[in-house]
Amino acid sequence: MSNLSDLLPAGASAKQITATDSGSGIASKKPVILNSDGTVTEVSSSTATANVGSITTFNSDAATWCATAAGSGSTNLVAYVDSGASSYGTAQVGTISGTGVTFGTKAVFESASVTGIKMAYSSSLDKYLIVYRDNGNSFYGTAVVATVSGTSVTFGTPVAFSARTTYGYDVVYDDTAGAFVVQYGDNNDIFAKACTVSGTVPTFGGELTSKSTGTSGDSSVAYDSTAGKVVGVWRTYTSPPQGGEAMVYSLSGTTLTANTIVVYASGNILTGADCKISYNVKENRIVIGYKEGAGTSGTAIAGEVSGTSITFGTAVQFNASSSGSITCDYDATVARTIIGYLDAGAASYPKAIPATLSGSTITFPDSATTLQSAAAANLSASYNATEGKMLFSWLDTSPVQGDSAVFTSPGTVENLTAQAFVGVADSAISASAAGSIIVQGGTVTGPTTDVAVAENVGSNIPWGDQSKANSAPVTAYGNNDVLIAYYINDGATRGARVVAGTIGGGTISFGTDDVISADATVLAYYYAIAYDSTNDTYIVSWQDYNDSSKIYAAVVSLTGNTISHGGTTAIVSTANVGNAQTLSAVYDPDTQRVIFTYCSAVDSYAYAVVCEVSSTAITTVGTPAKIDSSSANNGYAKRIAACYDTTEDKIIATYSYYGGGGTYYLRAAAGTVNGGSNSITWGSSVPVISGDANYLYIAYNATDQRVVFNYQDTTITGYLQSSVASVSGTTITVGGTPSVILTGTNYYPSVVHDATANKMVSYFRGSLSYAYVASGAINTATNTITYSTPTLVTAASLSTQNLEGAVYDPTIGKCILVSAGNSTAETACSIYTTATTLTNQPLTTGTKYFVTPTGGFSSTAGSPSVNAGLAISTTSLLLNGDS
Repeated sequence: MSNLSDLLPAGASAKQITATDSGSGIASKKPVILNSDGTVTEVSSSTATANVGSITTFNSDAATWCATAAGSGSTNLVAYVDSGASSYGTAQVGTISGTGVTFGTKAVFESASVTGIKMAYSSSLDKYLIVYRDNGNSFYGTAVVATVSGTSVTFGTPVAFSARTTYGYDVVYDDTAGAFVVQYGDNNDIFAKACTVSGTVPTFGGELTSKSTGTSGDSSVAYDSTAGKVVGVWRTYTSPPQGGEAMVYSLSGTTLTANTIVVYASGNILTGADCKISYNVKENRIVIGYKEGAGTSGTAIAGEVSGTSITFGTAVQFNASSSGSITCDYDATVARTIIGYLDAGAASYPKAIPATLSGSTITFPDSATTLQSAAAANLSASYNATEGKMLFSWLDTSPVQGDSAVFTSPGTVENLTAQAFVGVADSAISASAAGSIIVQGGTVTGPTTDVAVAENVGSNIPWGDQSKANSAPVTAYGNNDVLIAYYINDGATRGARVVAGTIGGGTISFGTDDVISADATVLAYYYAIAYDSTNDTYIVSWQDYNDSSKIYAAVVSLTGNTISHGGTTAIVSTANVGNAQTLSAVYDPDTQRVIFTYCSAVDSYAYAVVCEVSSTAITTVGTPAKIDSSSANNGYAKRIAACYDTTEDKIIATYSYYGGGGTYYLRAAAGTVNGGSNSITWGSSVPVISGDANYLYIAYNATDQRVVFNYQDTTITGYLQSSVASVSGTTITVGGTPSVILTGTNYYPSVVHDATANKMVSYFRGSLSYAYVASGAINTATNTITYSTPTLVTAASLSTQNLEGAVYDPTIGKCILVSAGNSTAETACSIYTTATTLTNQPLTTGTKYFVTPTGGFSSTAGSPSVNAGLAISTTSLLLNGDS
């Protein structure tokens, strides 16, 4: 549609059209699409969250062999076996509105007992074809045409298409050939027939034997609209182990031709009649959902049709428990394949899980959504394009009845297509108002571009005394510099020790180490640092192992990378736990106070103490107070971390017993600092996870206004995870599903917010004692993070990394990664660039640009690939349209 400008008179100076906004308004210089009603809409994307509408009963007696298909407009047809009426074949029209569905009166299409119902809809015919086994007619395969009008459905005369006892039906409409294709089996062979429809009369072509001998009769078919082919799948069984096969059909008129059979799975798979196939339009891939292995886990695989054959990627498990009644359909709203299944590991509850495809690679970044918290059977699903929603239908086993629910799929909603792109708004257009759109051949002045930034780990920058073994570093960022406090692991050198580095020119220049403790014999192994932004100083605290692990601190100032410091001040004069991460420090700019949180060795409670500071010293030390004394479980704190929430002006503390079992959960609380009394008022603590955790880290994301907790989950063999929480006052609300950073036993998952990329960056020690980094953006709708594949940071020679730390430098817009080993010359520091896309950047003259689904311009083609034009200056784009 981008060539609409060709209709303008030759030489039209501005190459513009006048169009009316669809109702949302359009910003200046933004790309727009043309809607089917002639209005225009700004190219944009949004995030949809998973939602299950109210469950609606369409048959209060019973409904087995339930099948669902979307029709025209908001209507859907549900066909089923009405067990309350002699198991007759019955159907009802369901009309979706928002997140609800209402059903019309049920109508009988077969006055006899039926089973195995499946159906498909043809938009060109505006008809449904229902296929089933007619138990009242020698179990023959039978078909009937259904026509929907409003909320009613009528049927033609049923036609038997197979004079044999048949099983495993499925049917799909081939838009290219203009015919339905039915696939079925007889518990030994797989067959297929094509069918054309005239009025309400189905006419079948000859029967094709797709696979002779060795099949179960379980089958499914889908139409690949790009290739113009129907693909069939089925289960084999005569040569154990059982396997799955697929074949691309060739169709001319009503004549089907078989092509090469391709094995997509082997090895004790597909137990039961639970395989379903659908077509993913965005990635041009066939997706198969099926059961696999002795545990019958839910599995999916994607395949690409080329000519008359199909090749498959790698199978991926989406559910570890037994999954029954698998179904799937493509949701064009979020461009994802949605798989429905019954989770036998959760009492056969019906669930839906979105699959994300990249080519033939399938991932499942979102957790499954429970459709109903009760056992079900015979699950089916269909996508309604008008409403942009999925309709799931199933048999509720207690009470026995047929139920449906509308499902909103989670994901990114995009409105951009190559066919719909029409041009760029010359200036802002108000909602529903008319405005000028610059089209192909016109020049737009003022657009900016999106720039993709690749991940990059800078070269290693040594720090500290390289002649000795440096260990357990803790890092803080200040005013374009970093301060590292660490321990020299030579058994002799003592004193609380720090080293400073200035950041510039793509590197960090470290100065000379300094001992900041008054007593140079102090054994200071564990530290915490807070940066005082008011005084531009660092407050460094440490546990004095020579003095019962009491906590001391000093104020450090920097001139470049040269260190000066004040005297030592006792912060906590009672014993502190002598272990890593039992001390944390954070600065509150609102009250200009430093807050130390720690785990006490006296009673194992988590404590906080508020201190006033000057530019050279700690002037007032408040009284230590328990963070949470309401529960006995909280008297077992052995790890702690804290951060400052700049939106709510709150201190967020998280603490854990780790490894204690029982109900010693990882917990968190929010506190308000009272500057006048140097105290904190804490809200009620909440569990971050219902389990134990070790190696705690915490960070605040001011862009998304979320707190992120990173930890090692000790209840699942050391997995590194993130939990995301929102804070309102002193109330903390934690997302229900932790995000996995890396499976296996790994350590020290430090976390920091990279505000440039708006991603959380985790720098940690892997199971092989090497340091890795991973990043991920917060999904604020679900309070989860999807992390990138971890990247190795340190060389193999730098092993046994300890207390990895990450800080963010807003001046250079990058993160600084710091760690150390147990041997000499094993300090590690890198400047890290997080992979991201920067918006509102100048154009590059002479570069071709594409429209992005988020409503910008990029020099890299996206999906879909929509050509915008050529940059004729850093601020001007000559529109070429999608050609």
